[in-house]
Amino acid sequence: MERDTWDRRPTDGRTGTGERNTELSRPRVEPANVREATLDDAAAVADIARGSWHAAYDDLLSPSVVDETVDAWYDPADLRDQLDRNRIGGVYVAEIEGELTGFAHVYDGDDERIGRGENELGGANAPAELELGRLYVREAYWGRGVGTALVERAAAELAAEGVERLRAVVFADNEVGRAFYDARGFEVRGERTEKFAGDAYDELVVVAAVDDLRAE
Repeated sequence: MERDTWDRRPTDGRTGTGERNTELSRPRVEPANVREATLDDAAAVADIARGSWHAAYDDLLSPSVVDETVDAWYDPADLRDQLDRNRIGGVYVAEIEGELTGFAHVYDGDDERIGRGENELGGANAPAELELGRLYVREAYWGRGVGTALVERAAAELAAEGVERLRAVVFADNEVGRAFYDARGFEVRGERTEKFAGDAYDELVVVAAVDDLRAE
């Protein structure tokens, strides 16, 4: 199984925001405070990932495959090391009443299966396109606008840095995840496959203009 990191990933940002997407029909309840992640957030990020993966992907992948994937991709010690080295893009966490409820990771992905678009650079030596490699929210907070708040915060900072586009990957069979991205103006660029426990799963590569993702 290919290993995910905060710096480069075989994408796991297939949305786990309740995806993360029931946000489309439910109003925001408590406003989420979104900030940059710190090294101290690593354990909570791993916990959010595990819960979201089980809630979103148990039926698709199986609980055992989910645990195997999360163990490989979200070891807290590795996350702290990767957070410490993260440069382009950023890791953002959302808090509601002092509890970490979700996180997003944006980075300069260089997966050859995805490609980058026409322009190499934007702004002051910033990549024209970055990848939203991870977007996950605790199941109890699905539908409360946490995923949207994370995307909006990331988009605002990326726009200031001169980044033009944000790319994500979603399971082709994940209707909720696809609806989340569709509602925010992401368009399908292409298709790819990813293997979990030896089985191949179809994924869609979606892209949106950063300016269109910023809060109005």
